Amino acid sequence: ESEEQPSFPEFSRQVQEVIDEFGAVFVKTNWRTPMDATWVAPTKTLKCTSLEEVYLLLKSSDRISGDLNAVRQFSCDSGGLKSCLVLKRWRDINPSSEFRCFVINRQLMGNKPSVRGSILLSASSLVFNLVFPL
Repeated sequence: ESEEQPSFPEFSRQVQEVIDEFGAVFVKTNWRTPMDATWVAPTKTLKCTSLEEVYLLLKSSDRISGDLNAVRQFSCDSGGLKSCLVLKRWRDINPSSEFRCFVINRQLMGNKPSVRGSILLSASSLVFNLVFPL
């Protein structure tokens, strides 16, 4: 006897509608991205152009699995934590221009480059020199 595969037709339809509207999406949960699973993606990025790519990244990510398990555990204990899937329109961005931003109470408290590298350091030096000439 074969095991029946899980099916989420309404959820899948909604995800597919967003992909159809945007053409390509950046996928994440309300906490983190499945960046540990990009090695299985056709583009080796978080860019998804099909429902299958979205499911592949989510299913292959230890980060997402850990987050969902933590939500499940916390929800059983307190009954209040929710998780959701976030699909954003994909934009090609140079990784050296990405920053992690830290927000507390809707106020930006700080940021840092996501990727270290000479290109980023050169660019930040240029911006610093343009804004604050020595």
